[in-house]
Amino acid sequence: MIHVSGVGLLGSFMLHELQHRKVAFTWDDCESRFTAHRASTGAIIPCEDRDLELYAAGYRKWRDDAVKRSYLQRHLEPVETIYVMKAPPQRVTRKWTATTYGVNKIWRETLPGWQFDVDSFVVRARQLFQANRREVPPEGVRVVRSRGVMEGKDTPVTVWGWRVPVTITPKPNCQVWSRNGQRPVIHFNDPDRTFERYYFHPRAGHPEVWWAGSEAVLQVRPMSAKDRAKIGFGRYLKTVERRFGDQLELKQLGPLEEGWRAKPKLVHKQRYTEGFCREVDPGVFVAMPLYKSGVQCGPLYAEVILDKVLR
Repeated sequence: MIHVSGVGLLGSFMLHELQHRKVAFTWDDCESRFTAHRASTGAIIPCEDRDLELYAAGYRKWRDDAVKRSYLQRHLEPVETIYVMKAPPQRVTRKWTATTYGVNKIWRETLPGWQFDVDSFVVRARQLFQANRREVPPEGVRVVRSRGVMEGKDTPVTVWGWRVPVTITPKPNCQVWSRNGQRPVIHFNDPDRTFERYYFHPRAGHPEVWWAGSEAVLQVRPMSAKDRAKIGFGRYLKTVERRFGDQLELKQLGPLEEGWRAKPKLVHKQRYTEGFCREVDPGVFVAMPLYKSGVQCGPLYAEVILDKVLR
């Protein structure tokens, strides 16, 4: 039997994987307010990084499996990724399709991308496996901690950000919209503060909803910063009006939400390929928080961790 302690995104994937492997399991969660999944945009962005593309293939693998595909229904949506900037956002060798847009260009991604509704996936997993929930692990079972916490020198800090649910509607002759029938992900920056990156990300399974955001602010200890978020969203709205006032119409649909991602002080790239988790005590394993790649790597990372724990 396996006990999963901490059921956010990674924990939810592990519960589904354990059920798929017919391994008995229990789980718990401390219900911390400082979580990533409640404010995740769920982006699975095309990337030439070999390791991250390997993990993104995990979603394709799950979609090809009839049982696992049922876990992803309503949570995953293909999208077209668009950047409105002076240059492509990453050092890449592949070709982009680009058109002029004022002093910038509209860069259209040629590789497929997806949006994943992280929050609804986590809520659904907790509901589905509610009968397996325990306050403490049963005696003698192996435990996997997936709370975004590492011991010792890898103890993480957190990165704070926010999101706001909005609807966006293209105006006549809109240039910054999808050309392939899929909803667009749009990344852009402030013309005067180019280091500030903003975005629209569709909420998968909700045809009228996008996530607007965000910032990435380092916090030694997680804490709420709603006043800062409100100021940030105000700048966001002004930037949208300046960049896309004649292109898009935006309306806010709900309140601002905060999120916190764990960031290890030491991040070693090989840990992605190894599916890094540490056995801190006999039978007790701690999963490394993936920081920027938790959504991208989720399905296969859960599989690799359980391969190690179940040996």
